[in-house]
Amino acid sequence: MALVLAEHVRKYPPVLVELPDITAGTPDPGKQTKRRAVPLLFTDEQGKPIHDQRWSDLWRGWRKAAGWPERKARFTLCGTTSRLG
Repeated sequence: MALVLAEHVRKYPPVLVELPDITAGTPDPGKQTKRRAVPLLFTDEQGKPIHDQRWSDLWRGWRKAAGWPERKARFTLCGTTSRLG
């Protein structure tokens, strides 16, 4: 796994993106969230963060390419699962 990850980093170095900085908690209502540049290792084709909907789109293609069956569950990046049917 380490070799595969090292190869990925060589081919696709981390991309600096600006994200909300909530390390000190969420801001008071009406106040702007501070932002900071952070290096992201996994981004989409345009170097943008992979949000939940984009992850679902990517996962669908990976799952199909691997021959895995389609499941009727939605997975989120925070590790929870919810049943859809």
